[in-house]
Amino acid sequence: MIDELNHRARKYWIPGKWVAIDEQTIGFKGQSRMKLRISYKREGDGFQCDALCDTGYTYSFFFRHGSAPKLETEYDHLELLDTAKRVVWLAERLPNVWTRIYMDNLYNSQKLFSALFIAKSLGHGVARPTGRGIPDGIKQAVESNAKKAEELKGRTTAAWLVHAKDCPDLLAVCVYDNKPVHLLSMVAESVEWVLKKKKVYHRATNSMQMMGHLRLNVIDDYNGHMNQTDIADQLRGQYRPDVWMRHRKWWWSIFIWGLGVAATNGYRIYVEMWQEEKKKRTTVDLPPKWTHAEFLEQLVYDLIFPHQTILHWESLRNKNGDD
Repeated sequence: MIDELNHRARKYWIPGKWVAIDEQTIGFKGQSRMKLRISYKREGDGFQCDALCDTGYTYSFFFRHGSAPKLETEYDHLELLDTAKRVVWLAERLPNVWTRIYMDNLYNSQKLFSALFIAKSLGHGVARPTGRGIPDGIKQAVESNAKKAEELKGRTTAAWLVHAKDCPDLLAVCVYDNKPVHLLSMVAESVEWVLKKKKVYHRATNSMQMMGHLRLNVIDDYNGHMNQTDIADQLRGQYRPDVWMRHRKWWWSIFIWGLGVAATNGYRIYVEMWQEEKKKRTTVDLPPKWTHAEFLEQLVYDLIFPHQTILHWESLRNKNGDD
């Protein structure tokens, strides 16, 4: 079932220019050798996979238990860790070249970005300051004094890695926010402050007003594209059927997760198709778009009464005059 889900997910979706890789977690209360200790997720202990997602659509995934995927010999000189091998494996499944992949600090490193360049993909995201390729010259230490830390806010250092054939034009940035934030990018072409606006409550006028604030462009880019896996998790978790259930069989947990991923992917496909039809039909009325709950309801009817669905589909074909 897992292999079929991976195959079908890639068959029915063409990713865009920006995708994200992050972990998806499957909670599990029983005993299994595949079970992982997960203390930093609300879902709790269970199974985990690295997933490549595009605007809430789970395009491909690879589970963390067991051996890492085998890569071609062209990656051997990089001596990649298992986490990086899974990321490269996911990147190799992309149909387009030079797709921008956004990841958090669990994944990003100069070695991984060199491997992504071989796979004809580009990486971008925050990184840990040690052992990941951040130059010592741009690192900023954490300031314990609150007053001095406030004065350091916004201080930015950056460096380009030039004349490196395995990872050309790699950018390393460090900006001091509440603490130093380090970032590696193969995507960014500049480092500059951009003006952002948001509504805030103004106490004097007792109203919401627009307020401007500055944000580093590489951080703004990361914030705008990193949450695509989180969107998939959120959609899958909204109407999941196992919230009240305690799983004791490992295969049941994975089956429910796979069913949720397939249903979420189906909903994302439906939304994209509905929006495309709306652009085409300027004069012809289009049926109202289903909500997420309505789509899942129709999906359940389809599973329970497949014959009625076939009859309805054939009637639509005859009405439209399709062959």
